[in-house]
Amino acid sequence: MTRFTWDKQLAKRRAAFALLVVLAALLQSTKGVLPVISGARAFLMVPLCMAIAMTETAVAAMLFGVLGGVLLDICSAGGDGFFAVTLCVLCFVCSTLVSFCFQNNLPACLLLNAAALLVCISAHWVLFVLFKGYEGAGGIFLHHYLAGAFYSLLFAPLAFWLVRAIKRALPARQ
Repeated sequence: MTRFTWDKQLAKRRAAFALLVVLAALLQSTKGVLPVISGARAFLMVPLCMAIAMTETAVAAMLFGVLGGVLLDICSAGGDGFFAVTLCVLCFVCSTLVSFCFQNNLPACLLLNAAALLVCISAHWVLFVLFKGYEGAGGIFLHHYLAGAFYSLLFAPLAFWLVRAIKRALPARQ
């Protein structure tokens, strides 16, 4: 039977990741901090949570996804739990894929972020725009959702390097 030992470095690293998630939520929800490009806003939480999920275990990745999603739900108008569930599942899938299929590098980060953003925005668009019958739903998807996903993808390398720097500065015990 193995005994649980407390790893202070791992706790510090995860606290730093949690602080990054809170900071990203503040940056994303504060008006005027990030520019809005022709109606498209950046989803900072998705690239950051995916970058964290690439370095953490599946359970820790899910918890960071839930934290990021809850903060997004609190800051958004709906607050219905959509982002908490979506980011939880996406972070679990990302962590599992990196554990078994992908390497933890920038091209994999960009690929996983692009897929996660596409899944997240498509599901949000279907549930909250298409099913509600808004006029011009296709235009909303192209000009608001898809443009926001491309804008968010620009932040994926920054999130990847920030998470990697924190992981190297605070390595966990082997």
